Amino acid sequence: MKLHLHQIEKSFGSSSVLKGITASIDQGSFITLLGASGCGKTTLLRILAGLETPDRGTISFDGQDASQLSLQERRVGFVFQHYALFPHLTVFENIVFGLKVRATREQISRAAMNTRVKELLELVHLQNFADRYPHQLSGGQKQRVALARALAIHPRVLLLDEPFGALDTEVRHKLREELKTLQKTLGITCILVTHDQDEALALSDRILLLREGRIEQIGKPEDLYLNPASSFVMNYFGRTNELSAEELGFSLPGPILVRAEDISIDPALSSAALARLHRVSPRGSTVHLELAIESPQGERTLHAEIPRERWAKHPVELGALVSWRINAYKNFHESSVEPSSL
Repeated sequence: MKLHLHQIEKSFGSSSVLKGITASIDQGSFITLLGASGCGKTTLLRILAGLETPDRGTISFDGQDASQLSLQERRVGFVFQHYALFPHLTVFENIVFGLKVRATREQISRAAMNTRVKELLELVHLQNFADRYPHQLSGGQKQRVALARALAIHPRVLLLDEPFGALDTEVRHKLREELKTLQKTLGITCILVTHDQDEALALSDRILLLREGRIEQIGKPEDLYLNPASSFVMNYFGRTNELSAEELGFSLPGPILVRAEDISIDPALSSAALARLHRVSPRGSTVHLELAIESPQGERTLHAEIPRERWAKHPVELGALVSWRINAYKNFHESSVEPSSL
C-alpha cells in the first residue's frame, strides 16, 4: 500500500509535537522513523495507525483519505515494544484473536483461521509452541508471537514501535534479520520507529530522520551517512569531530565536521599536525583512538577510528606523539531542510 502524508501537525496542550510532516511511502518499502526521544516519531506512527488524530494535515492510503476509514478498514498491523500479549491465552489463541474479530464481519471460517495461524507459526519459527502461554516464552519468542498476530489479518501496512528495545543484543540482531527477510518475502510495507542508528541503517530502504517534530532529512541509509544534509544529520550517525576553521587554517565559515574514520595517524611524525595518544579502545573490526591535540582554546580531544588490522601492524604506545591528518570533511551552511518524498 502506498501512503502519503501531507503537512501533518499535532500538539498536546501547548506542546507542538509534529510540525508539518510531508512524505510519500511506496508499496513494499521498509521505512524507519528515526530520532531522539520526544522528536515525534511514535506520535506519527500512532497517527498512521488511527490511534491518534492529527490537528491538521491529511493521510491517504492508496489515494483514499484515511480519515474516512475506520481502524478495521485501514487494516494496519501494529507491533509494540512490550509485546502486549494476552497472558491468559496460548500462542495459538493470541495469534488467532484478530482473525476472530474480522470473522464476524467477513465470514472467515474456523478452518481458514486455523490454516492461517499454522502458516504464521511456521513463518516465525514457533510451530512447536502453539499451546504455550506467554509466561512460558522468552522475550524473542514473545516478540515473534506479537509479529505473527499483527500479520494474521493480512495487514496493508505493518507498524513497529521499537519492537526490539526490550531484547538483548544477540536476540535483537537475529530478529532484525528475520524481520527484514519476512518483509521482503511478503512484500509488505513496514514502518519502524527506533532511536537506534545501527538498527535503522541495517533494516531500512529509506530513513526519515526527525528533529523536534520536523523532518531533518529523508533518504537511503547510505545517503544520510555519506551525504548528510546538515550538521545534525552528520552528528547523528557515527562519531564526529567538530573543529573550528581557525585551528585548521581553513578560510571557511562555521565549524568543520570530520568523521572519526576520516582521521588518519602516522607514528613517523610525517607532518606538523601532532597529537598525543590518550586512549585505545578495540571495538570489533575497528580500534577507536582518543588523541589530545592543542588548539587556540587549549587542549581538546580528537576521535579517530582505524581498521584493527592496520592497528595491529603499527601499534602506538599510550602517551606517544603521532601525526594526524584529515582525509575528508564537511562544512555546512545551516538552513532548513525541505521535506521530500520517500
